[in-house]
Amino acid sequence: MSSIIESYEYLKRFFPRDFIDSLIEGNFLHRLLLEKHPRFDIWRKQVDDCLELAYRYKLIDADFEGRFKKGDWEGWEATMNELKAAKLIEELLGLNCLNWRPQGRERKVGEFEIALNNSEVKIFVEVKTILPRDLENLEQRVSDKIRLCVKKLPFPFILSINLRDAGVSENFKLSKLKKFLSRELENISIIDNETSYKFPDYRDNNTGLHLTGIKAYPSKKDYCSIGFLNFNARWGGSSDYIKHSLDKAREKKPDSTFLVILCPSPNYLIDDVDILNAWLGTEKMVITFDNEGKAISDEMVRATDGFFQHKEISAFGVYEEDIKEDKVEGSLKIYHNPLAAFPMNVSIFSQTCVKQLIKKNETEMEWVN
Repeated sequence: MSSIIESYEYLKRFFPRDFIDSLIEGNFLHRLLLEKHPRFDIWRKQVDDCLELAYRYKLIDADFEGRFKKGDWEGWEATMNELKAAKLIEELLGLNCLNWRPQGRERKVGEFEIALNNSEVKIFVEVKTILPRDLENLEQRVSDKIRLCVKKLPFPFILSINLRDAGVSENFKLSKLKKFLSRELENISIIDNETSYKFPDYRDNNTGLHLTGIKAYPSKKDYCSIGFLNFNARWGGSSDYIKHSLDKAREKKPDSTFLVILCPSPNYLIDDVDILNAWLGTEKMVITFDNEGKAISDEMVRATDGFFQHKEISAFGVYEEDIKEDKVEGSLKIYHNPLAAFPMNVSIFSQTCVKQLIKKNETEMEWVN
């Protein structure tokens, strides 16, 4: 066994000698298990602590091992974030305060319940990692599927489409989109002198797919094709990624108090402005002019695109880390939903160091410790 991990009980238990010997130099698992560096010692201690929690709650199964040993950084990071968030909640609320869901591909490690002895209310928790390319990759898969659909339409037009919202997955109903486009294209008469034809917006309620700005231009070919398909994520800000992660979590829709914990990737940091824009609505300036066109007042207001309007989510938290000289300290901020169908009691974290944004009155929110 590698002498480097000899003092780490759970690292040594989880990673057998033959697995360590098979690692390729340069792989992040190779660095974790075999390379000497004070910074890696801090990392090893954190991973060892997380594995202790996984063993204590009996989370180690074939699916867990596959994700933790595969060597895929994004999968590793997502699994570690789930364990780190759970460990922090234990530090805040007490050891063994969690009930874990059955493991496997249908119910992942990131699902558990906070169950306190002095409370009959259980809080369903979903942990999501904000990955830097997640939204762009989804848009690419969605656009590939749209192109395939359009290519099969026997109409002499070139389509221009704006992918306003990719939704939560590429599993939208292809037959429904094909029927929509066919109906609109059939209603176009090429005899018309119009240079382009505008379609209504298209939505898929199952996945949240939203297509806008759909236009058809006559073509000399006897089939349909995509001339322009615009992506939005590459131009968007961090608030778009936050909303996307919340939207994926919202698919769970438990009939109980629901806390979503977001873990930003170290390669894609978010700040308070991004979070508040995503949760409460994009902040913008409204200027009032008099009859002569002179500005007489201005004020900052929030648009009506805040995610808090989705009442299924009781609150969401942001997990952050601070790397000290000899350890990593985790922290949590919680943003409560003033419209939640099942509000989360502020008192649950009131005796901890967690900052909470709560409803102050009908028009304001405020921070409490």
